[in-house]
Amino acid sequence: MTGGILPPYRIPATPAAQSPVLCPQSSGIYSRHAHLARPPRAPRRREFPRVLDGAARWRHAAGGDESPIGDRPVPHRLGLPPAPLVGQPSLSSAARPHLSPLADVYRLWLRRRRASAGGYAPVCPLAPGDDGALISVAHDPAAPARPRVVIVGGGFAGLYAAKALRREPVDVTVIDRTNYHLFQPMLYQVATAALDTSDIASPIRSILRRQQNTEVLMAEVSAVDVSTRRLQLADGSTLAYDYLLLAPGVRHSYFGHDAWERFAPGLKTADDAEEVRRRVLLAFEAAEREPNAEKRRALLTFVVVGGGPTGVEVAGALAEIRQFALRRDFRRIDPRAATVMLLEGGRQLLPSYPASLASDARVALQRLGVEVRTETFVTDVQPDHVSAGKLVIPSHTVVWAAGNRASPLLQSLGAPLDRSGRVLVRPDCTIPDHSEVFVLGDAAAFQADDGDFLPGLCPVAIQQGRFAAGAVQRDLEGRPRERFVYR
Repeated sequence: MTGGILPPYRIPATPAAQSPVLCPQSSGIYSRHAHLARPPRAPRRREFPRVLDGAARWRHAAGGDESPIGDRPVPHRLGLPPAPLVGQPSLSSAARPHLSPLADVYRLWLRRRRASAGGYAPVCPLAPGDDGALISVAHDPAAPARPRVVIVGGGFAGLYAAKALRREPVDVTVIDRTNYHLFQPMLYQVATAALDTSDIASPIRSILRRQQNTEVLMAEVSAVDVSTRRLQLADGSTLAYDYLLLAPGVRHSYFGHDAWERFAPGLKTADDAEEVRRRVLLAFEAAEREPNAEKRRALLTFVVVGGGPTGVEVAGALAEIRQFALRRDFRRIDPRAATVMLLEGGRQLLPSYPASLASDARVALQRLGVEVRTETFVTDVQPDHVSAGKLVIPSHTVVWAAGNRASPLLQSLGAPLDRSGRVLVRPDCTIPDHSEVFVLGDAAAFQADDGDFLPGLCPVAIQQGRFAAGAVQRDLEGRPRERFVYR
């Protein structure tokens, strides 16, 4: 090798005069095309792979070393291993711990090349001093730490807040007890076998995987220490935060009768919906085999406790599958003879809605064959019956949709709560004396300008999540915060 370039390929010289060539297919007879035959070529062997061959020539043209290879071993066709590519560094590796591993050299170079939208520039072998570009793209440990925003809850408020922070100079951590986001408005469809759980659930990591500043942790938060700005997790570990966005949601409430949950499951999680579906379908199956008419009638009586949005949806869906979906699936029973009862303690269904809408909902349910009873308070729930004062309803399948209670986690904040356990938040959705703690979604009791509290609906949670992310952004930019207005 001379001149600092790679040696030329060795191509055997072509003889001046070609002699007749014996063709194997001619069985010893000379081929008439013998004068066109070429002599066998020696296999071409590169002393350097194609990419690195161009790199070495590029280095020579730029005035590099006379011998970029030196006494190093001959590379193979797949490329040099990382070690022979790097010369002896002028600094010890301990002085530069932030350098990326040598195996990532090509990946980092490719990333820089794509970012600049350039052509396919060759990858250069590294030598002492060639790692300056890598140092520039590596993380600088001396850089100041970015604010850490911790979001508790992967519901509507938490997800929309995380997505709104995707371009902000913050580190976001999303914590949830499960690793999926559940579209709760469609839970009643899962409970009545109209949809599968996978149809309304999506992995949180998949939703946020393109956000480089966001990580997802599957854990349960047991307490919040606002004085030290740390979260206590159920496994005993802790997590610090600069901003805390709490959106843990709510659970169904049995008003002090937690023992009823065994006989009347609620409808807040995917497990709740699957349990309700299992009980409903097994009730029809048991009725198909039950010879006693009275017991069969109890098996085919479904009671929904609570006339709110969830109770109205479940009662209507049960009436539809009884009348349409299962009408021809059984031989000994008629599913259309099943009874669906909706019990509400107030004077009207849908107490948080206008009276005209509540009246329309009642008429629609009655057309489906649902028996609606208002001003009926449940006093006891047992495996084979439901008691509402003096009224006893034989039933083996009860769905609870009567009330909600906030997460017990909110009690550790030391903030004022309403009778449902929700936090009475300030106009910017924060708690008193701690402007870095936001409470969002169903866990927040936000009083609007008209004096009414905002309902626990997903549009409210979505807007509050975006608002909290915007408040963090305003703090980073040094601008004053605004008050939350639901539109």
